[in-house]
Amino acid sequence: MDQPSQRNVVIRSPEKEYDALGAEETIRKFCAFIRSVIAHYEENARQQEAAEARQMDLQHCIEMTPELTETEEHQLYGKLTEALRTRRTCKDENMVLKPLYEAVVDKNLLNRLAQVQGQIGVVKKTIAGKSYACRTDVLDDFRIEEE
Repeated sequence: MDQPSQRNVVIRSPEKEYDALGAEETIRKFCAFIRSVIAHYEENARQQEAAEARQMDLQHCIEMTPELTETEEHQLYGKLTEALRTRRTCKDENMVLKPLYEAVVDKNLLNRLAQVQGQIGVVKKTIAGKSYACRTDVLDDFRIEEE
């Protein structure tokens, strides 16, 4: 039967990366993507609202100004066209982004993913710092450094 070790033998975890799937980096990139979606969606909403206000102003100007010159009408039409196209672009982009935006903005997903990322970091540090102190002399014949 093995006897208690006379040496103070400690076996340490090898230094290697245990995040084989790259979870920390993937979460970081995904969070950046989600922040980008939120910012883009909200900026589109602001631009759409501003374009709609310009559109309404231009339409009222056309409607309520009886004596516009041909040049003024052409300028108003150009500005109206620009406002309508801006509105359409923003609206269409947000139609694509809306399901994702709604899924993440109200569910506190970014905060939860930050917690998960932190938990992964803690586990990796724990694994890196693992050691085992031998209780018996079974390893005394091996060249394991004492601590």
